[in-house]
Amino acid sequence: MVKVIKIPKTIDFTHDSYTWHLIKSTEFSRLRCMGASFLDADDLDFLRQVFERFTCLTDEVNDRFFVQEGEPISDEMMEKAAHDLSRLMMEYY
Repeated sequence: MVKVIKIPKTIDFTHDSYTWHLIKSTEFSRLRCMGASFLDADDLDFLRQVFERFTCLTDEVNDRFFVQEGEPISDEMMEKAAHDLSRLMMEYY
């Protein structure tokens, strides 16, 4: 089994939702705009904890962004998820 980040197509983007607070965070903005290499370890740890909510285990990997079960989420996985989440938000509004 491998761990992937799956952003659901139906996600709560209301202004008081958990997702909205994530998108408005400085850490998320830096990840999306500059990439993980520009964030310090504390910011990356925060984002890993947040994106962990969106992970699932699967046998099928249709994506090149995955880690083995039990491993921490990679920076590349978080960068892709940030772009996917931003794209969904743009479709929502």
